[in-house]
Amino acid sequence: MSSAATCGGLANEPRVQMPYRIGLVSEACGGGIGKHVLDIAEGMATAGHDLLLVYSENRVDHGFKERLDRRAEFGYTAVPIAMRRSPGIRDIRAIEELRRAVRQFGQLDILHGHSSKGGALARLAHWGLARAVVYTPNAWYTMNPELTPFARVVFGGVERALATMTECIIVTSAEERAHACDLGIDPKKMVEIANGVELWDWTDVMNTRCRVRRQYGIADDAVVVGFLGRFVRQKAPDKAVRVIAQLLSLHDDITPIMAGNGDEAERTRAMAKELGVENRIIWLAEVRGRDIIPAFDIFLMTSLYEGFPYALIEALNCGCAAVTTSVGGASACVRNGVNGFVVDGDETSLLVAALERTLEILRNRAQVRHVSRSIAEEFSRERMVKRTLDLYDAVAGETARVRP
Repeated sequence: MSSAATCGGLANEPRVQMPYRIGLVSEACGGGIGKHVLDIAEGMATAGHDLLLVYSENRVDHGFKERLDRRAEFGYTAVPIAMRRSPGIRDIRAIEELRRAVRQFGQLDILHGHSSKGGALARLAHWGLARAVVYTPNAWYTMNPELTPFARVVFGGVERALATMTECIIVTSAEERAHACDLGIDPKKMVEIANGVELWDWTDVMNTRCRVRRQYGIADDAVVVGFLGRFVRQKAPDKAVRVIAQLLSLHDDITPIMAGNGDEAERTRAMAKELGVENRIIWLAEVRGRDIIPAFDIFLMTSLYEGFPYALIEALNCGCAAVTTSVGGASACVRNGVNGFVVDGDETSLLVAALERTLEILRNRAQVRHVSRSIAEEFSRERMVKRTLDLYDAVAGETARVRP
């Protein structure tokens, strides 16, 4: 089916009642990508569709495994295979294992790859297995500002080539779409579907806030500045520590939290020690967003690049203000001067200045909470799943109608 005729506009006809057979492929099994993939898997299975999740056996974090262990509640099939994050000769084996898993499951209507590696494997493996292929980059790798010009050209060329094998590409933010156009990818291939989260009851948010603050000895009226994310280069946790150190030199009554884990964890703590703030920061490793973000007043995001970060939506969901670098999704979530600031630049001084201005905004905390919660309501998980299913209708609805 031609994507140019269907991908740009979602299906308007009544949904086909026959269940789709959907395959999801993801190498990244943790963080926002892992959450996104499982939200789609659980949502589609709950809606009555037959779903196969093929995931990497190498990069499963605790939260992903915990949800995966509950898959019987939703009724989808999950198959682990050997996938490596970096490209190489082992990808041939991964393609063979992916094809074997799909053949055992049965012919698919949709094969949907997530992130660079999952998307590449899905498109290289789909021949004869699926009627349509969909790809969600979850932040184009070429958005990384630290890539060399040569690497940007190479990876951009790979994305353009793979796009020709794709019925539709789901971008999660306007920034992702603009970047894809800069890469030379046909805009008719793209549909923007923002990430979404479960909207939490306000009473639950406040109860969690009180419980967490009691647990860590944080006063009810203290201002908590929190970072939550994987401690990897993309998220720049070292920058967050530098920002926190400068903020503490100006406001010694701030309580900072650094929540997350990853390859940069040891280096990040060493930097905090060097700056003399290690013991003034509350450090948390394996923690879910909903279990800690309600304790925050200001959410600090220092990422180098993003597609549309889940943690930012979750922070709004909890009524937090936000100070963030100018990454994908930030402009949709933060109204400058109202519920935080989007900083155009990554200098530490700019982020510190934005945090100081946000402290002023928090004098009217009720307004900040109202604005952030109102914005979060635009990004519900139910809406994300529904729009994804609408897209499946657009690219595979006709073939599903005639499926034997």
